[in-house]
Amino acid sequence: MNKEIFIDIETILSKEQLNKLKLDFSKPDLTTADIKNLSDNLLYDIFNLSIKPLTKENTDDRIIKAKEFINQNLSESLTLEKVANHIHLSQERTRHLFLEQVELPFSQYVLWKRIKAVLTSVIQGKQTFFDASLQYGFTDQSHFNRFFKRMFGISATVILKNSRFVQFIYPEL
Repeated sequence: MNKEIFIDIETILSKEQLNKLKLDFSKPDLTTADIKNLSDNLLYDIFNLSIKPLTKENTDDRIIKAKEFINQNLSESLTLEKVANHIHLSQERTRHLFLEQVELPFSQYVLWKRIKAVLTSVIQGKQTFFDASLQYGFTDQSHFNRFFKRMFGISATVILKNSRFVQFIYPEL
């Protein structure tokens, strides 16, 4: 028996959320940035993530700088110490500010960014799972798969095999 596994969005989001989503995505004057923000918010709702996109209006400049540094160095060893030095704060202050602003511990945020980078690279056809996993800080593909399954409860391979259900994925958070 060939059973397809996919996420039924109607079992995750309420009828009100789905109606709002339909209205939001059907506005005629949507910009690319609007679509990206709506898509990111939908991902957070679907996977019940605690983090939400930060805007420049509600984010400390040092956290914006830290996030930019993280994004530019995902394939390198990223430690709280490196990021703290980059934004000229102590590690403890950086940890506190990061948790306050991003609402996620530093290490979990970096892990989330790396997982997203691997998936983005694979979906866009730039790399294999193996190569992308290595590039973005995982020891091998099975290391990546363990973290992905722990975070989402489903394997990345299953999601990608059913990628027609994944209509957007952005490397930015």
